[in-house]
Amino acid sequence: MDFVNNPSEKRIFLVSLQKAFYGFFDGKQVINLYKLKSNKEKQETNIIFLDEFDFLENDLLTQICKDTAIEQPFSFIEYFYTVLTKYKLPREHFLANHPKIRAELKKITSEVRTISQKYNLPFPKINHFLCNEPKLKGTSIFQTRYSISNFPIFLNHNKENHKKKKINAFYLEIANEQNKPNAYVLLNVVNQTTSAIIRLFKDLEFEHPKIYQDLVEHCFRTSDKLKRILKQIRQQPFSRMAVGTNESKMYYDGFGLYEVCDLGYDTDREEVELKYYSLFTTPESILLHLAENNLVFGLSATAEINRYVKNFDLDWLKNELGELYYEISDDDTSLIPKSQ
Repeated sequence: MDFVNNPSEKRIFLVSLQKAFYGFFDGKQVINLYKLKSNKEKQETNIIFLDEFDFLENDLLTQICKDTAIEQPFSFIEYFYTVLTKYKLPREHFLANHPKIRAELKKITSEVRTISQKYNLPFPKINHFLCNEPKLKGTSIFQTRYSISNFPIFLNHNKENHKKKKINAFYLEIANEQNKPNAYVLLNVVNQTTSAIIRLFKDLEFEHPKIYQDLVEHCFRTSDKLKRILKQIRQQPFSRMAVGTNESKMYYDGFGLYEVCDLGYDTDREEVELKYYSLFTTPESILLHLAENNLVFGLSATAEINRYVKNFDLDWLKNELGELYYEISDDDTSLIPKSQ
């Protein structure tokens, strides 16, 4: 691509928002909004002009919502965790030449292990959900920094059948004084772990494509569906960080929604599925990432009109960028009619 290989002559590269989100091949690798960064070593700065800036937030949010989703994160994590902890990570030769990648895999699996060790919830050893509470079927759990639902939920994994044999499943029950709500711990870890796995694989896909292919095959060999979904996902969750407000938490990390779905099986009327819908990123976090790594201009003929819906939260972006946020001065404005 001349824009990359011959920048002194090819100074401008035009690309649609859709193509920038889903990615384009620059002659060497696939680039998207998450990968656009200035080359600090060569002291080269990307200058990005975002045309029709007022409409980009809504368009970008539409692309995020249309992105491929992992609707069954419990099975996704079970595949990943079981293969790595049982067959790969116990062997010191696995990824011996890539200690950082190995360390990240150990970190993710360790966080999953805390669910059973710290909270006595044997996941992913148990990955089957049952419910005989009519009020819980169809209910939703909204997650950002906190979990919000109509009813507090207790996961009971000690229920026994008529022969006093423990049932290998989580029963969803309405929590009470004796059985405190504990479902949110599991849902939160599953949400964060799914995000961490996707982030790792997307980084590997860009930086170490052969290791990416090998790990996908290791972890999801028996599931063509999960392999296809992982390849098609375009959202790239950013690394989690400590933030001061709930608003910032949602802008940085997006949010998740679990729904207790009655599967309607005649053979097993108790079986339910915790369906999962998530936005791992937001338009604001993508724009923040672009502005931190490039020089970005927002272009709009209606820029001075305050809009409170279908627009970026510029006050939040200004606060996050600090001195990297440049406001248009009166002198800048006066130059516009002179240039005509």
